[in-house]
Amino acid sequence: MKLKSIVIPLVVGIIVYSLIGGILNQTGLTIYHTIPTHSTNSQIIFQLRLQNNAFLTLPFVNSLFSGGVIIVNSTGNVDCSVSSVKGYIPCNSTMIDLGLIDAGGTKYIDVTIVPNKNNFTIDLIGYTNFFFSARKDKFVNCTYLQETYSCSD
Repeated sequence: MKLKSIVIPLVVGIIVYSLIGGILNQTGLTIYHTIPTHSTNSQIIFQLRLQNNAFLTLPFVNSLFSGGVIIVNSTGNVDCSVSSVKGYIPCNSTMIDLGLIDAGGTKYIDVTIVPNKNNFTIDLIGYTNFFFSARKDKFVNCTYLQETYSCSD
């Protein structure tokens, strides 16, 4: 009886502690990018930056992070690729595993888009994974007019 009365509160306490730590990491996930606001190049090269801005992290509770880019809307053929350990892969095919990001830390994904003179919208995605997966999105619209791309959040 004594062992049971100690083990159950201990296990429940560990689970609650872990869930709180995971939620804190998820709320700290912030998405940044280096997409130029104006570009005359035939391709747009930028970095997707996932930063862990958690105001508090609990010891021994670390979430795994991943990120990616999806072309959600375009007026024509838009080529997109992300850099991975296997080389460049199409944007819409996978999420890149970034591993642990300490509080205040940032991980990067290099992205190349060849818009082929088309308008497009991209979805920059960040995931935290700890008992559950939580997703954050940031949408960027780019329009093509007179040999120039204009992009804005």
